[in-house]
Amino acid sequence: MKSSFTSEYWAPRLLSVLRMVCGYIVLFNGWERIRENPPVVFTGATDSIEAILFWVGLACGALLLVGLFTRLVATFLFLVTALKYALFTVVYGHYPPLIFDDRLLLFCFVFLFISAAGPGQWGLDALRGRQG
Repeated sequence: MKSSFTSEYWAPRLLSVLRMVCGYIVLFNGWERIRENPPVVFTGATDSIEAILFWVGLACGALLLVGLFTRLVATFLFLVTALKYALFTVVYGHYPPLIFDDRLLLFCFVFLFISAAGPGQWGLDALRGRQG
């Protein structure tokens, strides 16, 4: 019988909790932008790219929350956050504003970790018998 105080017992469960919390944050961030007063209106070429990333981010947050296609979604979110950080670095110089710096870098590497480690024990990928 496995002891419940070992890392083999807790690692897949806590990985699932990390995945669900990150999915919730991504989903909640998009949901708040929908409910914004006044509503977010996308105009122009850069705004259309932002709108596409906004809706794709909502879908990715939902998929990450339930643990479906976890590795693919986490890899995509890693690439998007890395690209956003790189763009902010180009626009604002070597040190982007602190509001973007910490969160983007943290989520960038958390998504990289989830894409490498998989969905964890709880999620639809585990029910399907796949690891992402």
